[in-house]
Amino acid sequence: MGKVIQDGRVYYLDLLPLGDSPGVEEAFLYREWFMSPLKVLRYVEYGRRPLEALKQVEIRRGDRMLDLGCDWGYLAMLAASLGAEAHGIDICDRSIEFGMELSKKNGYSIKLGYANATAIPCQDGYFDYIFSIEAFEHFFPAERPLIMSEISRCLKPGGKLVVTTPNRFGLAEIVKQLLGKLSLARKLIPMLPSEPGEDGFVPPGTSRGDRMTNKPLSKGEMAALVKSAGMTLESSRDFVFVPEITPNVLMPLARLLEVVLEKIPLIRRLATTTLYVASK
Repeated sequence: MGKVIQDGRVYYLDLLPLGDSPGVEEAFLYREWFMSPLKVLRYVEYGRRPLEALKQVEIRRGDRMLDLGCDWGYLAMLAASLGAEAHGIDICDRSIEFGMELSKKNGYSIKLGYANATAIPCQDGYFDYIFSIEAFEHFFPAERPLIMSEISRCLKPGGKLVVTTPNRFGLAEIVKQLLGKLSLARKLIPMLPSEPGEDGFVPPGTSRGDRMTNKPLSKGEMAALVKSAGMTLESSRDFVFVPEITPNVLMPLARLLEVVLEKIPLIRRLATTTLYVASK
């Protein structure tokens, strides 16, 4: 437990594979992103985004954290490695099962469970921190006010919410949404968003028929949601420029260019991801 793989300015937990575990299905995002031979997928989803989120708070031993939309629980394992009492919920029940088995195999004591973010299973004021990494865009717009209200209920006074979500007006999101309308492009680049209807789609890793959507928020929409739940939006900033289709041979150059672009305020507005920090 606690071993990491250092890779420049990011690091990853050095996780032992689960191996043969009858009845446990390998999580889609673990297989296709964390273990992908395309290094950029792990870098963006399990390097930059979770580490930037964790930098926004100072986790002390025993602090309670929740990952909302945790999938197989990587962020919860990261937080547990820092001493947190780590929890996660998701509608992908099979991914939850896989994450619990993988965390046990690697010595991380975390608590993952199947639940909908509209009804978080905890008592009022239980958590010091709530995180949501690339999940808010998948919540149906009509449910987002209730979800934010639930987040506020579950946070302690002074507790913090940290969210990363696609920058709605970022260059990558605009291109992905346009390409996602083309069936041929979706076949060539599987990670492109599809064109979900109002009823959304069933994500990989769920056996219960729960659905999600793919509709990124604007900064104004996020600010309004936070305010409606009685919380204060402390900051927001954009980051990540490495395209998710970058070949391995170009990764060193892409990461160097990303460092430069993130330091230029006008260009930074076109970054892929927006990070929000709010407090109760």
